[in-house]
Amino acid sequence: KILETNTALLDPNAFENEIKKGALILDVRSADTFEKAHIPNAINIGLNGQFAPWVGALIDTNKPLVIIAEDNKQTAVALSLARVGYENIKGFLKAGIEAWEHAENSIQKVVSINPADFVKTVDNKTNILDVRNAGEWDSGIVKNAQLITLADLQKGLNTLNKTETYYVYCAGGYRSMMAASI
Repeated sequence: KILETNTALLDPNAFENEIKKGALILDVRSADTFEKAHIPNAINIGLNGQFAPWVGALIDTNKPLVIIAEDNKQTAVALSLARVGYENIKGFLKAGIEAWEHAENSIQKVVSINPADFVKTVDNKTNILDVRNAGEWDSGIVKNAQLITLADLQKGLNTLNKTETYYVYCAGGYRSMMAASI
C-alpha cells in the first residue's frame, strides 16, 4: 500500500498544489540533467550517486516530498527513500520536467564551467565555495576557497551573502550540484 501511494503520478497542477501545501521538491535526475532545467527551489540529489545517505543527511524525514525523476524510476526512488525512513511522498511529476515546462511553469538553470574556464574567470574577489569533506580539503584547495562541507551547508548558509555569486566545487560535480540546489 505504501509503495502504491508513494509512487503516484501527479500532473503539473497537482504537483504545484503539493508544493503550495509545503512539500519539498526533490529532483533525483543526474546533475548534468538538473543543471539544464529544473523547478525553482528543487533540491537535486541524483539517484546515480550515494542517493539514500545524502537524502538522510540533507532532508528532514517529516517533510512531505514531491519528486522529479526519469520515467520508470518511481519504484526505485520510493524504495530507496523508504529504506532511510522517508514515506511521506506526495507523488512524482507525471511526464517529468517537460510536462512542467509545457504547462508554462518557470524553470531555472545552473551554469557549470570547466576547470580551464574557471581558472580564467576567478580572481581574489571571486566567492569560491568548497563543499568537499575536510580530508579532501587537507589534500589541496582552490586558493581563496571557503570550506563548508555539503553535510554542514544548511547550517552554514547564514555565513554566505545571498546577494553575491558563488562558484561551488567538489571532487566530481555530484555534491556541488546538490550544494547549488540548496
